[in-house]
Amino acid sequence: MWKYGAVVFLVAISFKLLLDHEFPRKPPKFEKDDYFGEGAVHADDETIHDFSISIDPSQLEDLKERVRMGRQRLQAPLEGSNFEFGFNTAYLKNLTETWLKYDWKQHEYFLNTFQHYRTELEGLLLHFTRTSFSPKKNEKKLPIILIHGYPSSFWDFYKVIPILANPGRFGFDFGGKGQIVFDVVVPSIPGFAWSEGPSKQGFGFIECARVYSKLMERLGHKKYFVFGMGDLGVEIATALAHISPDSVWGLQVANPYISPLQDAQVFAESVLTFLAPNLYLDEREQEVILPLDRQISSFLDHFGFFMIQKTRPDSLSVAVNDSPLGLASWLLDRFALGIHRNYTSHPQGWLQNSLTVDELLTEVHIYWLTGTLPHAARFFRNSYEHPLYRETMRASLNISTAVLVLPSTSYTSPRHTLSRRYTNLVRYTIGGKGGDFPALQESRFVAQEIFSFVEELTS
Repeated sequence: MWKYGAVVFLVAISFKLLLDHEFPRKPPKFEKDDYFGEGAVHADDETIHDFSISIDPSQLEDLKERVRMGRQRLQAPLEGSNFEFGFNTAYLKNLTETWLKYDWKQHEYFLNTFQHYRTELEGLLLHFTRTSFSPKKNEKKLPIILIHGYPSSFWDFYKVIPILANPGRFGFDFGGKGQIVFDVVVPSIPGFAWSEGPSKQGFGFIECARVYSKLMERLGHKKYFVFGMGDLGVEIATALAHISPDSVWGLQVANPYISPLQDAQVFAESVLTFLAPNLYLDEREQEVILPLDRQISSFLDHFGFFMIQKTRPDSLSVAVNDSPLGLASWLLDRFALGIHRNYTSHPQGWLQNSLTVDELLTEVHIYWLTGTLPHAARFFRNSYEHPLYRETMRASLNISTAVLVLPSTSYTSPRHTLSRRYTNLVRYTIGGKGGDFPALQESRFVAQEIFSFVEELTS
């Protein structure tokens, strides 16, 4: 037995030495401009317009009527089943009782307490919020862009924004002699929420990153910080740093993942990690990343969600964009996967373990009332089918980077693997109690990590 162990150890050491000699990979050449609006190409109107959310009452009544009708057609779950077959229909039916009492206008009022704007970029009206206060004498204000992923929206950051913009109110004090406060910009991916959706093919994570770079330039920010989380949010943030390396002061990403299927070296390293984990992972990383069967199970659970949108986004959209219950089950099933490792064994998928029903229903309402899902599914396909996707994700990035890993994330890559992409990885933290939606689940912890990272780079 000891001979077998010795062989595994020697093979692991040999591969590690080989892998450690990998040279940095250059990013691809990115297009500098394009047009995705309707009709013929025209110059963008660079005006930044104030915007407020206002949903017609007839839309709200139509939604509630669809919920009433839909709940009558729900099939009961199989006896003894929870989330093993997908979103539990008994829980969904119970959720509709709260849904029918949900007051969107009250939530609309709250959403409008944030400052909303729209401006045209590459033919699309981009929606974003901007939260900034005049700094006091002892404060230094720094710009930051927060990037959501899918199935999320700008709503994910509603608890983080006020902490970053006005930290003293929440007991935060970072920055030494000059307390750090942020000018917080939170855009909606084109097609999500109140950002216009592309009318032409090919708009994916790289194009979104380029649009965000132009937005920050239009707002007058020459240097800024970037935070990205969630499916595609991390990819957008990383691409933004590649596209505008001189503008990105620091990049911070939550739960980043590099697929072993993307890269032969990452694949070999992943195999060796599971053969000889003590050689690659510290004790805390082993708790999050191992055992192997959990990673495989999470990957397979996500694979169905991934593949149907990657291959048939419009077919999916017809179904879920016509049924609010279908939309809720599709979105919230993915939320459940990213919130708790054992979500399938719980009748509520552990959804209400760290999120409120109001938070979940607000996310669903934003998607329904703005028709986000069809654009989101197409964006998913355009991103993962992008001709530069593989090359961009394999490219080395030498910008100061921080990684935040939450222990209940569905999957993530170990530090040594991430350091191949993020070659200037200056901060790596495993903490909190959340998973794939850290800004909603662990807002104070996320804010603290952002402040700590920025303080390291600016002190």
